Amino acid sequence: MFFYRSLKKNTIPHRVDVLHYLLLLLAIVIGYSSLFCHPIIHDFFNEFFPQRFFQINSVRHGIFPLWNPYQSMGIPAHADPQATTFYMPVYLFALFGEYSSFSCSVELILHIFVGAVGFYYLTQYFVDNKRIALLSGVIYSMSGFFVGNSMHLSWIIAGAWMPWLITYTLKILEIPNLADSIKCAIVASFLFSGGYPGFFIGFSYFFILLFSVRIIKDFKNENYHKIKNVILFASITIFLFLLLSIPSLLSFIEAQKLITRGENLLYSQISNDFPSLLSLFIPYSVNNESSIFSSDITMRSLYVGVVTIFFAVVGLKENKNTTLWLLLSFAVISLLISYGKHLPFHKLAFYVLPLFKLIRIPTLMRLFFIIVVILFAAKGMDSLSSTFYNKSKRGIFFCIFTFLVALFGFFFTHYYLKSYYVNETFTLSFYKKLEFDLIFFVIVLLSVVLLQKFFSSRINIITFSVIIVVDLVLHVFISGQYTIYNKNITHSDLKNITEDRGWPVPEKLTNAVELIHKHNAFMIWQNAGCFFKEPEWFSYNPFILKRMSSLKDFYKERNQNISLPIVFMPKVIERIAEDEFPQNLLNTDTAYILDDFSNYSTDTFFYDNSSSQIKLEHYKPGLISVRFSAEKDLPIVLAQSFTPSWICKMDNSTELDIIPINNVMMSVFVPKGNHIVEFYYQRPLLMFFWTVQIIIFILSLLFIVVMVFKQK
Repeated sequence: MFFYRSLKKNTIPHRVDVLHYLLLLLAIVIGYSSLFCHPIIHDFFNEFFPQRFFQINSVRHGIFPLWNPYQSMGIPAHADPQATTFYMPVYLFALFGEYSSFSCSVELILHIFVGAVGFYYLTQYFVDNKRIALLSGVIYSMSGFFVGNSMHLSWIIAGAWMPWLITYTLKILEIPNLADSIKCAIVASFLFSGGYPGFFIGFSYFFILLFSVRIIKDFKNENYHKIKNVILFASITIFLFLLLSIPSLLSFIEAQKLITRGENLLYSQISNDFPSLLSLFIPYSVNNESSIFSSDITMRSLYVGVVTIFFAVVGLKENKNTTLWLLLSFAVISLLISYGKHLPFHKLAFYVLPLFKLIRIPTLMRLFFIIVVILFAAKGMDSLSSTFYNKSKRGIFFCIFTFLVALFGFFFTHYYLKSYYVNETFTLSFYKKLEFDLIFFVIVLLSVVLLQKFFSSRINIITFSVIIVVDLVLHVFISGQYTIYNKNITHSDLKNITEDRGWPVPEKLTNAVELIHKHNAFMIWQNAGCFFKEPEWFSYNPFILKRMSSLKDFYKERNQNISLPIVFMPKVIERIAEDEFPQNLLNTDTAYILDDFSNYSTDTFFYDNSSSQIKLEHYKPGLISVRFSAEKDLPIVLAQSFTPSWICKMDNSTELDIIPINNVMMSVFVPKGNHIVEFYYQRPLLMFFWTVQIIIFILSLLFIVVMVFKQK
């Protein structure tokens, strides 16, 4: 058979499964317990937490978060691939009060738990032992991917749903059926709308590989009926996925034209981070030392446990499963690609494979390698549990040989390298960590040798499980202070910062530095505007509009700050050519309009606004209201990013033309008199498809529930 296990078996969770869920959750809660006291570290503050806070806070006030007015003078949040605007599970947090740093920690833990349960089921397609599947789920939840990338919520979401997606893909290719097609489509939509886009691109090639091999094998066997069913249900899956992902798809397509990262990357723009194979054996010295491994600490960990690697080698020897070997081939290719510029494989994929030019960080591909290594380890553990490996002299010899190699490495490091090669590159700190790694490695492998020699396979499995779990929990505790939580800050420290302020009317454009000093919030980094409800002209966000990018660069080169009110009436408007930026800094007296949007015959226009009045009335996401009073027709400028989706109405009836001004802002020409001018960011088509997405999701869940009851 192409796949190892028959999938006709009833897959409704039994009591033992529920017990295993609880054990998985307990292990994860213990491993990541620091998150209950401390917030997530680094990029958590810079990008993900501000977005989540704005997103949930908006929904709780009855506003769908299509537009974020506080980041980079306003951005279309729905088009940001990492903002998860259309990721339905995240909105469950809106039911439980205000969103806080503690909520974000809970979200992280829950997603890791979802990934662990998914891996629990994925393992059972290759190993008919639920205890081994349980252990595999624990290994996955505390692997280097989750521990290293905890600060990147979109990566964690991808890791959470990837095992489920692989599982349902295998099922619809082995025994095609409607229920699994629906489940696969739902999970794929979660990965697409909530995870970093590169993971979905990587999985797409994985799906193409499995699908092609399945069709080729059935074609050789002349199993044309099976081919027809596979194509039919795979098509249903793809079609349903598209329906569940239309808002995200439309937003991403739209973003290609508006943002700086929407276009294909140049090869020089690819991240230079890389994973290290050494982290499979010496995680603490590799993952925590930057003097030698200069790459991003979050991007280089492959750790799955010392004993896990031992079992993976056993699994390689004992495996006769065609699917696992196919998975291994893809995993090795993924690992080679993840090294980016350090190896030629990524460059080949970059120029040959479609969509690969959109992946800025190739190290994300290491996730596929980690998944397959754990699956092979499960096969190895299954061999041991059947007493095969307990009687194998070759297995004992392998353990002893590895033990001697590790012992030699320890003495070599301690007495030779440390004495003669401590310099600017190789530091004492690194060697202390390396010695700890090697001592731990020796102790673990010595335990393996003794267990193999003197105890039964049943005792071995229990003991090995304890060793693996303790090893991984230590891995989380030791590495976590660098990549998971900020030990210098508690959730209570952030309580005042993340309180619900409603929708106050801001006075002017600001930036994170000013806000941090103003509110005495030195524990946070960028994007403070999302918390304090004040618009920043420059924010830390890789998602940035092209027009805003040029304005930001102009000011950063001059080390200047934009100091403007949110709305003002300029006295002079000068016409400039496309892509030409004014030589003077922006101010309330003069504004600059692009030549393409001007219907006037002269280059400079003067306005007398001495007797006029203007006041900002309301400032909400996607709705900004201005009170205008003047004896003459006058232009007003709104310091909010221009996109074609904005409309402006005067007195809730007359629509005014919006034209870009100052390269990125919006302006309208208002007739004399007393008026209420309102700016709306409206996306009726997106909201329609969002409604369709919710309806289809609910109907799909109802269908799955009905099928479950039928199975009972």
